Order: sequence, then C-alpha cells, then structure tokens
Amino acid sequence: MMQEPGQDRGPKADIFQSVLDACTELLAGEVGEGMFFDEPCFASDDRRQAIELAALVCRSPEAVDRFLSFCERQAFDLLAEHATLMMSMQIILRMRRTMPGSELDDAIRTVLAHQAVARERLRRKQWQRAVERAAAFEREHVIMKTR
Repeated sequence: MMQEPGQDRGPKADIFQSVLDACTELLAGEVGEGMFFDEPCFASDDRRQAIELAALVCRSPEAVDRFLSFCERQAFDLLAEHATLMMSMQIILRMRRTMPGSELDDAIRTVLAHQAVARERLRRKQWQRAVERAAAFEREHVIMKTR
C-alpha cells in the first residue's frame, strides 16, 4: 500500500489516518493499564492486530515498531488528559466487574458531571478569595488615605 518515495500520498491519506487511529485505539487499553499498574500489561490480540494494520503503511519491521511506538505515545498523551476519569472508571469497573456499554456511558457522564461541579466550586472559591482580597485592599487603601 505504501507508495514509492516521491509519489503523492494524498489519495491514500484517509487510509493512513485510519490505520493511525485504529492502532492508537488498539494500543490504548494496554497503555491505560500500564498507567495504573506496576506490572507490564500485554494485550496480545490487540497488539497483533495493530502490527498487521501498521504493516499496511510501513515498509519494514523497524518502521512498524517505530510507528507503534508513536501510537503508544499518542495513546498515552490522550489518556493522560483524562487520568482522573480513568481512575474513577477503574474503581467502578472493579466493583461491578462487567457493565453493558450503556451503563458504562452513564457512569462516564456521571463522573464527568461531578468533575465539572468540582471545577466550578473551585472557580467560585477562587473568585470569592479574589473579591475578599480586593475588599481588604480597598479598606487598607482608605485607611492610608485618612492618615
């Protein structure tokens, strides 16, 4: 599927992007488990599928390895943004063991809603502190003017 050097890759760009996305998704489970567990995790079937897909757009085994390393790093970067959600879901899944997709979606929405409420409470607390500091500054400024 790889074109020769110098050939236009535009017509097949959607295929390359699909392979990149699929490999990143296939390796995300393994990467996510590695973020939370000390022992290395290896999802053999997911990795096998990722290797087969990567071989569609890579010319050598070394290129496949580098491509999959990139996909792993991309998965890590995407998952790290949602580490608190992942920790919460990990706790929920350990308690429940299995969940249908719809219940999993509901649990994710609930966790995200709780996070949004916590962020808003923090924002309001910070704003209240700023208002209090401004009032204290105003009082101090008035006292200094009267001296």
